[in-house]
Amino acid sequence: MIRKLFHALAAGYNIYVLNWLRTHQYLNETIEDDAVRELASLSPRFLTIWTFALCTIYFITCVIIDLPQKFSIQEYYKKYVRNIMSYIFTQIITPTTTLVNVIFWLLYFINPDLIIAKQINDRLPTWINCSLHFYTSITVFIEMLFYFHSFRTLRQALPVITVYYLIYLACLEGTYYERKIWLYSFLNVHWTKRVLIHVLCYYFNLSIYQFHCFINSIIWCNQNKSPLMKK
Repeated sequence: MIRKLFHALAAGYNIYVLNWLRTHQYLNETIEDDAVRELASLSPRFLTIWTFALCTIYFITCVIIDLPQKFSIQEYYKKYVRNIMSYIFTQIITPTTTLVNVIFWLLYFINPDLIIAKQINDRLPTWINCSLHFYTSITVFIEMLFYFHSFRTLRQALPVITVYYLIYLACLEGTYYERKIWLYSFLNVHWTKRVLIHVLCYYFNLSIYQFHCFINSIIWCNQNKSPLMKK
């Protein structure tokens, strides 16, 4: 029961936040600076939004699986859906949420303009900012705390983590070559420094995955529990 309630609340809140962002897009039109206004129009390309949307899809899928049999998908297909979603949760959602939130708040406290333009930040309520850059880590931790996840070794997880990272890297670089604007101002440096930033972030992402593996092993004491969402 607690599991179902948690999934329903998380999915509902995520949908509410995404709907707020969609319905308040008009706020971007009030930005006077043309470059910042164009940057705001590219918000769907921010890794924060990618991560939040992926978390939303994950929890919505959990809710569907949690439904009584007559309202949910057939049990035969549930097994495959559980495996896929567990795979996505452990190898993409878990490390990426922490990566996004740690880097955001680190740069935000150093200089907010490094990570988000002031004119955009001023139009975001505090609760939205915290939902995008803090709440996601809380829900990930609660999911790990309540339910066992089978984290693979770093070598096994490396292909998925790397491919996802490269896809977003292509989005970053592609946006610059298309619009001549960096989604994050801290990337507006010499290309050698930018390569170094990407490499450091990549290895930091791998370290985060290892950290979550360690936390998962402590929580569950390496016990062979049933897969995610398995009754």
